[in-house]
Amino acid sequence: MLPLLAPLLLDHGLSMSALGALFSGGNIAAGIAGTLAGGLLMKYTSPGRALLTAYGVQGIALLAVVMTFMMAPGHLLLPILQCLVIVQSISLACALVCLYATLMSLSSPLQAGVDFTLFQCTDAAIAILAGVIGGVVAQHFGYAACFLFAGVFTLLAAWVAYIRLHSARELMTSAID
Repeated sequence: MLPLLAPLLLDHGLSMSALGALFSGGNIAAGIAGTLAGGLLMKYTSPGRALLTAYGVQGIALLAVVMTFMMAPGHLLLPILQCLVIVQSISLACALVCLYATLMSLSSPLQAGVDFTLFQCTDAAIAILAGVIGGVVAQHFGYAACFLFAGVFTLLAAWVAYIRLHSARELMTSAID
């Protein structure tokens, strides 16, 4: 839902110069912080737990946008949304590190380039599809509905990835024994 964050902030009164500062300097700092967080998660937890944590935070940040619409007083709406954009950027960078590290570990050593390319292309195709669907949902039902669906689907995907990776790890462990 990253493409919809800029129009959301503009629609709620953020100036173009402030938007530029937020999405350039803010996203650079958030990207570095998220990358470090993703590296630490991958180092100290299992891939499934790292993905669950990273995408869980991302899903919660998306749902927090919806809660902000419903509960924040008017004068606090824009500052809270700006903070959530930074949290979203941190969680996105963290999640991408965890996802790509996990995908690299799932690639066959015999054709790692092909496997990883297929994984990455699938991820990009899903992102494009989600962006298009998100735009349609936002246009017809509003930003709140769009971020609600995005948050719920992100949390669901995190849970499914965790279960699948946990099951695969158990299967591999039992096959070795």
